[in-house]
Amino acid sequence: MVDPTAGARAAADGLPAAATVVHAFDAGPDFRDVCVPTGAHATVLGQVCALDGQADLVVEKPVCAPADVTRVRGLLAGHGGRVVVSENYHSSRVSAAVAQAAWNAGRLSRSSRCGR
Repeated sequence: MVDPTAGARAAADGLPAAATVVHAFDAGPDFRDVCVPTGAHATVLGQVCALDGQADLVVEKPVCAPADVTRVRGLLAGHGGRVVVSENYHSSRVSAAVAQAAWNAGRLSRSSRCGR
């Protein structure tokens, strides 16, 4: 999780948090999940691609703001990792599967399960 204000909340749930994308790479995640406001997707994607051109990415939809389409296409055209676009709705199967996997791995507290 990259959020300069979420450190205490993440720590309470036993999750690592980083203040910047660069710091998040220190955790060595298996994939990068870009879940920031849509207007920040292009910037964060650019940071991730610059740090690891082979990173596997999950990006919330919409992938980017209309003004950023050309920039994001350029970033992803040269990217060597897998890219998956996910819907970020609470009721999505992807969200449920990720939450269940985190729960099974002991990485998610009951308070974080959003009623599941």
